[in-house]
Amino acid sequence: MDDVLQGQISEAQKAFAEALKPVVQEIARIIREIIAATKPIIDAIIERAKVLVEYVLELYPNKRVIFLATHGHGRTQKKNINRILKWLRKEGVF
Repeated sequence: MDDVLQGQISEAQKAFAEALKPVVQEIARIIREIIAATKPIIDAIIERAKVLVEYVLELYPNKRVIFLATHGHGRTQKKNINRILKWLRKEGVF
């Protein structure tokens, strides 16, 4: 009896998976279209944010902070961010 019930459950699961396959493919297609449609907008926002950061860095009076913000990679960059935040807290900016 258990083998028969287990076989029916297995067949039902397979049928359910087959029925869902077109739905999942359609959802994936829609997600790809959304990403393709929003990518240019997001790229433009990121580009404008970069320009804004450059302007802010040019106007900031503490040149050491600017140097730390624009140099370094990986672990050095993380340490620089912590130093910048410490200075900004001391100056009352952040």
